[in-house]
Amino acid sequence: GVKVLYVAPDFDKLGVEGGNVASNIDMDTERMTQQVNKLFSFQSTGHQGKAKIFLKKPDIFQFATNAAKLRNRKLDPSVLEVIENIYDDTLELQVDIGSRVTKGIVCEYFQVFLTKSAQVLGWSLSGLLMTMLRWYEE
Repeated sequence: GVKVLYVAPDFDKLGVEGGNVASNIDMDTERMTQQVNKLFSFQSTGHQGKAKIFLKKPDIFQFATNAAKLRNRKLDPSVLEVIENIYDDTLELQVDIGSRVTKGIVCEYFQVFLTKSAQVLGWSLSGLLMTMLRWYEE
C-alpha cells in the first residue's frame, strides 16, 4: 500500500480557481492572490506553450530550500519528499479539472500547492508569502 504523509486538501470545497483556499486566512483574498501570482512568477522556470509553469525539478527544490533558509534551517529530505507528493497531487487535480497543461503547475493551482506546502514547512500561507516576497524583492 501507499503511505500518505500529510492530510490531503478537501478538494470538494475548492472552486475551479481554488477560490476557497484563502477564505480562512486573515488576509484580503485579492491581495493574497496578487502575492501568490508574484511568488509564482519568481519561482517558476518552466513553460508549456504560452503558459508559465512551476516545475517539479528544479522549482520545488529551489522553493523548499528558500523556505527552509528563511527559517535558518536546512532542508530535510523527508520534507522535500512530502512537498513533491503535494506537487504531484496538485498537478493531478489541475489535470483532472481539465487543464491542458500537464508538465507543471499553472498559476491558478500554485496557491493550492503553496497552502499545503506552507503547513508542511511550518508556515502560515500569508507568513510564507510575505517573507519569501520580501526576500525576493531585496
